[in-house]
Amino acid sequence: MLLNSVIILLREVLEAALLISVFLAYNRLKCQTNWWLGVTLLLGLLGAVAYGSQLAYVSEWFDGVGQEVINAIMHGVIYIMIVLFLHRHVFAKKEVRFQGGILLMIVAVTTVTVREGAEIYAYLQGFSSFAQQIQTVMFGALIGTGIGISVGVFVYYLLVNISLKQGLIISSVILILEAGSMVSQSVQLLMQADWLNQTYPLWDSSAIINEASITGQLLYALMGYESTPTALQVVCYLVSMIVLVGSFWYQSHRSVQ
Repeated sequence: MLLNSVIILLREVLEAALLISVFLAYNRLKCQTNWWLGVTLLLGLLGAVAYGSQLAYVSEWFDGVGQEVINAIMHGVIYIMIVLFLHRHVFAKKEVRFQGGILLMIVAVTTVTVREGAEIYAYLQGFSSFAQQIQTVMFGALIGTGIGISVGVFVYYLLVNISLKQGLIISSVILILEAGSMVSQSVQLLMQADWLNQTYPLWDSSAIINEASITGQLLYALMGYESTPTALQVVCYLVSMIVLVGSFWYQSHRSVQ
């Protein structure tokens, strides 16, 4: 039970922590303000509690697959915010007003906080009536949360303490991988909801890296790692990468003209 709590909380916290740390580092590298983070996290946490407390009701939507569909939509929103942020404020050679970038970050961070926070709330709430297990679960939750936040802090300080060029490159790579992760997870959720056809896995890499391991969870948070991906997941993941590479090529080509 302790290990399960650590892994579950690590997975949920780490995904949000990586996204937030990269946005904060980008702002620091570009000498932009981070005033928006506190308000955004507060809104996200309030939304997480509201959404998490209503998961049983939401699950009844769309003929019993409401939770999967809503979560898939939230992953899609995060992907779109990352794509727009990279296209307008990272890949673009010309400086543009950054207010739009802050708005994109607010939407992305709020959405990921609601998404992951609701899962954490529902998980912990499920053990609230089990007095013998709740202490173990809470202890594991604290460990998993601490590890996830620590990784996010490490990534932030790594990015802001290297050269500007290296920091921007690594930040962009992390955001691109996270964007692909959002697409892959969205496809997986829609397959679970039977909105997309499920197919056999292309491979099984669980013998090399188990999804339930710490390494597996780190890769899951960073790039949506799954040991048994389907062909549709792989195709959508690659297409999402092509969109971002195409955006980079377009902006680079545009700057030459």
